[in-house]
Amino acid sequence: MLFNPRSLGNEGDWDSWELFIMISIDALREGGRLALVLPDSFFYPQKARTRKRFFEEMTVEKVFSLGPDWFGPDVRMGTIVVQARRGRSKNASTLHSIVLSGALRQQAIRGQIPLSQIESTRSREIPVARVLESPTYEIEVFRSIDDDRIMAAIAANSVCLSGADGLCERARGEEINKAGLLWVCPSCLSPTTPGRKVKGGAYADKACEKCGHLLRPRFVDTDSLIVDRKPKGAFAPFIDGDDIARRYCQVAPRKWLRLGVPGWEYKDDSIYRSPKILLRQAGVGVFATLDETEARCPQSVYIYRLRDLPEFKGYKHEFVLAALLSRTVAYVVFKRFAEVDPAKAHAKLTHERIADLPIPRVDFRRRKDRTAHDAVVSRVRSLLEGKAQLGGTEDREIEQILREFWNLSADDGAYINGEFFDLPEGQAITDLFPNGRPKPFNRELETA
Repeated sequence: MLFNPRSLGNEGDWDSWELFIMISIDALREGGRLALVLPDSFFYPQKARTRKRFFEEMTVEKVFSLGPDWFGPDVRMGTIVVQARRGRSKNASTLHSIVLSGALRQQAIRGQIPLSQIESTRSREIPVARVLESPTYEIEVFRSIDDDRIMAAIAANSVCLSGADGLCERARGEEINKAGLLWVCPSCLSPTTPGRKVKGGAYADKACEKCGHLLRPRFVDTDSLIVDRKPKGAFAPFIDGDDIARRYCQVAPRKWLRLGVPGWEYKDDSIYRSPKILLRQAGVGVFATLDETEARCPQSVYIYRLRDLPEFKGYKHEFVLAALLSRTVAYVVFKRFAEVDPAKAHAKLTHERIADLPIPRVDFRRRKDRTAHDAVVSRVRSLLEGKAQLGGTEDREIEQILREFWNLSADDGAYINGEFFDLPEGQAITDLFPNGRPKPFNRELETA
């Protein structure tokens, strides 16, 4: 088979599977079909150029996100299957998608349930126009046509968490891992972070940022910025991602960050001032808490704080936290990014993903809005202080008030809750539905 590499243009490196896609497209006649098994990096933002050509030259019929473990427990990368026909997609067409996770995925891997059967009962219709209109040709495989209306209503009645017009300013913690491990350069004696992690848990070599000396793990001294006991001298309380593991759990710092270590560049104290919302980067779902101390954190924990104008208008951090920890925002996150399975390696939220998370728009000129906002704040305080329980009256009332701000109907609420029914068990799901998840909501049956 001959392949003309000039068709790739002059853009950087290509993965071998991307080259195979290009070869396959060039080899097909008009109307010819292909089905490919690919890594789920096909969904990554940096693979937009590959998706662009794929959707511009192929009619994509199926995209199945099958999750990890298909090639043994040591391969944590997720697997996807795509089926497409040569010829450009029409804007009005739809493709079928599946997000396979949890026990159902394990049954499929063992061959107990064929994928064709799962497709007939679990597939979703996705409008191709949504992909073509996306600047990065993003494929939201867990978001069906039915979800588009609800998510549009949520967006229309929200302000973004951050970004240019968002409620909050944002930052991230110290440029260290949660253990605070440092390497000490044997040449200039400057502290630095270790090289990148490699397979097996070891660290790669790296050049010292100060003097250029090549640092090798076996030949450097180490130090740690984080200690479990309050040290002598200057220190600050420290919260890491493992501490932010439950919904409405107010974290009491149990570790300490050593201050004044010679040669280490600390973040400015001002980003840690109280109050602030701390949001964990890693994991499935949204894990966040309200910190009312001056605690520091690592770079894997994001910091959000209300800007002066929204705070002047009346917004409280407790209200923002309530939205972030709501079932509705969890629904939006799962629909947008399809990272629903705790078994998936490297599931995480980035600042860019978080920026557009919807926080209900409150008109503080209206008494009704002010009263509703304050009702949410008081109930959040009860949950944070341990006076109310997850899944209890206060938790349910918060969700209902937020959904009224978002202009969602009772049927919309039932649909949103029902979309969690088939998701695999994990801490995020358990905390959202401590009393059990409701069954999926079928609008057609309900109105028949």
